[in-house]
Amino acid sequence: MFKEYYEKLTQYKDANIQPDEIETKWKEDKSLESLKLLLVALAQQGEVHNYRKLEHILNAEKVQLKAFGHLALNFARLNLENQL
Repeated sequence: MFKEYYEKLTQYKDANIQPDEIETKWKEDKSLESLKLLLVALAQQGEVHNYRKLEHILNAEKVQLKAFGHLALNFARLNLENQL
């Protein structure tokens, strides 16, 4: 799971795109890969509203995404704590 997370993180950083752009793409294609990229992007922001958005997405999404989503949520929490 960590390897997949870091692959998505690298993809996100290399693409140099904003979470809003990824969210728009995910809403259009509804793919699991776009959603994982969105979760990683939101986790990297270090902002409370993005943390809450992650929580909301995880509560509404598929069971197969739960482990990846909880990993992203933990990284988001760590990023928030580092901002304090």
